[in-house]
Amino acid sequence: MIQKDFSFATNEDWRDSLVLSDAGNLAGATVLMQVKPSLDHPDAFLDMATGTGGGLTLDAPNKKISWAVDNADAGEVPPGEYQFDVVAIYADGSTKREALCTLTVNRGGTAVPRGTPVEVLGDENGLEI
Repeated sequence: MIQKDFSFATNEDWRDSLVLSDAGNLAGATVLMQVKPSLDHPDAFLDMATGTGGGLTLDAPNKKISWAVDNADAGEVPPGEYQFDVVAIYADGSTKREALCTLTVNRGGTAVPRGTPVEVLGDENGLEI
C-alpha cells in the first residue's frame, strides 16, 4: 500500500496525482477518495471518485489517479491536518485500499477573488502601477 503526504493552501487550487504502483489491473475499476479530519470521522470535506463529474481521473494502464480541486472547493477546507485513503473497486467487484495519505491544509495569506475579475491598479493617468 502506498503512503504519501500532500499539502495545499486555502488560497490555491489543489491539483495533484498519485501512482498506485501496488494496484492490480485498474481497467474498468472505480477509484474512491474521501478527505476527512480522521479516517473514522463520519464527514468528508472532499469526496471524489472516478467517473463522470467525480473529480478523479484514472489513467488505468499507468496506475495513476489525478485530481484538480478548484479553489472554490479547496478553499472551503479549513486549515489543519487531514487523512484520506484511496480505495479501488475492481472490475471483478473486489475492493482494496491502495493508498493511505495525509493532507496538510495551510492558511493562505493573499486573498483570492472567487469569480470576480482581477482589478489592475493605475495612477491618475491610467498607467499601471
